[in-house]
Amino acid sequence: MVDFEQDQDELKVIVDKFLNKLPFSIHSNPMPTIVKRIYGIPYSQNKTRGNVSAPIEWTETLIRETSSLGKVKEACHMRATFFLPADKFPTDLPFGSDLDNLTKRLFDALNKTVFSEAKGMDSCVLSMYITKTKESENEPPGVLIEIQEGI
Repeated sequence: MVDFEQDQDELKVIVDKFLNKLPFSIHSNPMPTIVKRIYGIPYSQNKTRGNVSAPIEWTETLIRETSSLGKVKEACHMRATFFLPADKFPTDLPFGSDLDNLTKRLFDALNKTVFSEAKGMDSCVLSMYITKTKESENEPPGVLIEIQEGI
């Protein structure tokens, strides 16, 4: 099994590369920030054939990997980049899985962890910047999340 744990310096490089691509900057606001890279194949919907347990396993991975993160209690802004395997971009769906469905599964998991103490749970998210891209050698499948509390 591949160990995807990265030290803080490597994670900072990945996050900085991601943040530098955004059309706006978060560096001007010194509010608390949660940054987490979660590895695994993102799923948006339940499956009726193949590995039907894979979406549930992805949700369980999201919950497990975010359970030790801080709790958001106030309004926040969120960014997420989904790194999808090539098979999530079939010829009949060349732009990949639907972002709204990927985000819903992510938010449902975060409601059990990071957003669990916020009134209205994921309604505390005032703005989102969500993207998806094909995985690469440098970016295995998963999701990079950043949540900035306070406005």
